[in-house]
Amino acid sequence: MSALPCNTEAESVESVAPMSFIRICAIFGNGDILAGEKLLRAIANRLLHARAKHPVFAEGVYQGLSRITSEHDELVRAVEHETPERQQDEVLDVLATSVRFANKEYAFSS
Repeated sequence: MSALPCNTEAESVESVAPMSFIRICAIFGNGDILAGEKLLRAIANRLLHARAKHPVFAEGVYQGLSRITSEHDELVRAVEHETPERQQDEVLDVLATSVRFANKEYAFSS
């Protein structure tokens, strides 16, 4: 059994408490630990690929935002015209660029 009930109350950023990896997987999998782990691994693999292909994410916050917007536009095109597999591929690109933005990788560019 891989389902774990998730607390639906959002926590504020200021009150983020330590969580187990299993709990994180359950949250990402909407209660399904294995689905959450699969998603986290897919995002991590996409981040590895993106960082290898584009070591410099962006040169500033606005260029970082532009990267997310570009990936979002590709996702929209995939949803409108392409297969569910291609849509999943594009959503992982949106997530990877968003994680890089959240990590402020634009700030590390020179």
